[in-house]
Amino acid sequence: MTPIQYFNLVKTLGYPSSYAFHPWDAIAFFDHMEHYIESPTTNDYIFRDELHRIVRAFVRSGGKRSPIPGWESFPKNIALITRDNVTIIHNYHLDKCSFWKENGFEDYAWVS
Repeated sequence: MTPIQYFNLVKTLGYPSSYAFHPWDAIAFFDHMEHYIESPTTNDYIFRDELHRIVRAFVRSGGKRSPIPGWESFPKNIALITRDNVTIIHNYHLDKCSFWKENGFEDYAWVS
């Protein structure tokens, strides 16, 4: 059973949206959250600060060291960043990706 995720409505181009909002990390990083949610919470600001910490560590190392131990470059793994935790994930959505590949759906995917 999937745990319940609580969320705030996000304003996209002036309209409320309750779906995935993929540029949220960039919006939080550049501190423009109040343009997209009416009242950013303390957790929103903690998430922003965590992004700042990770990017600063990466820049200070000249890109030579991962800011998070065990975080290797994509596609080996990804880092799932939440407001108070960073989790290294191997084989992110392996079951879904395998389904797409095995059924030929990759031909219809937008890959940039």
